[in-house]
Amino acid sequence: MPSKYENEEMKAKYLERLKKIMNKKFETVIIHPLSEFEQYFGFIWGHGKTDDKLTDNEREMRKRWQECRANILNYGHRKRSNAMKELDMHTVVWNRYQTVFKFDQG
Repeated sequence: MPSKYENEEMKAKYLERLKKIMNKKFETVIIHPLSEFEQYFGFIWGHGKTDDKLTDNEREMRKRWQECRANILNYGHRKRSNAMKELDMHTVVWNRYQTVFKFDQG
């Protein structure tokens, strides 16, 4: 039977594991939609062009997009940070992946 110390140590490891997984998922949820938006609408701000090749309109739209993108990223990072703080207020036990094999004894 594990000691209380070992139990607490394992719970801390489970929490860190969950936080690592959740951080990665938040990152994906934040970045992927931005990438999709850039793919479909990037032509508006000359996505892929160097600054010296932009029209005045593209330059203005790029400035707006960069502000919008920064706001989206900052909001997502704040929400991720809040979620990690919320996880710290909980006890986490990892049930692990379990597979049960049943054999016919007859």
